[in-house]
Amino acid sequence: MIEGYNIIEGFDLIEGINRTCSGNISSDLIDFNCVGNSVPEGIKRCYPQSKNNYDCDNEDNICNNEGECVPTLEGGYCRVDSEVIKIYDGDEYKLIGNKKKGDEINETTRARNRHKNLYSQKCNPFATKIDEKDLDKEIDAGSGDYGSRDEFSDIDSITIGGRPSNYLNMIFLAIFIICLLFLIIYYRNKILNLFKNFKIEIEKFFIQFRAK
Repeated sequence: MIEGYNIIEGFDLIEGINRTCSGNISSDLIDFNCVGNSVPEGIKRCYPQSKNNYDCDNEDNICNNEGECVPTLEGGYCRVDSEVIKIYDGDEYKLIGNKKKGDEINETTRARNRHKNLYSQKCNPFATKIDEKDLDKEIDAGSGDYGSRDEFSDIDSITIGGRPSNYLNMIFLAIFIICLLFLIIYYRNKILNLFKNFKIEIEKFFIQFRAK
């Protein structure tokens, strides 16, 4: 298994090594390849909606600097104490009221895997996801495309020249498409003549076939 190590600029995060980020959420549940530093979905209610510069190493004003953030599938919540639970509703910090807390990502395998499916590779169109029937399973190292570190294909972790390999895949695909379009444009007359000749030969064939 090839393990990639890549420092993400602006996050000081080494790809291939999981650690707990601000909001008690594991780094492997966050897609740091997305444009912008938005707050991860699993803890978005632990921060004001106006916050747009999430830092894995800086808790900043999480949960209004009281209690702890609990990551969930509903966006997380702030556990102030054993009885008080609060969230940010927009930029207003208030009691959770009748809103759902959501399944806790750090407590159940299904919640963690579902969050991983939805958000940890959301900016990678080639990511392999966990089958619905396997959401309750802890994926072992030898299970198909999944590894013990996370359930996405190991190819997503490979880095070449400091960039994740999925970027290279997209670059190669773009180059291939551009070259193909260039060839079609350059040889368009020959291609058109080829189709015309093919059409004529087909018409000749049907004429001869009807004559028999």
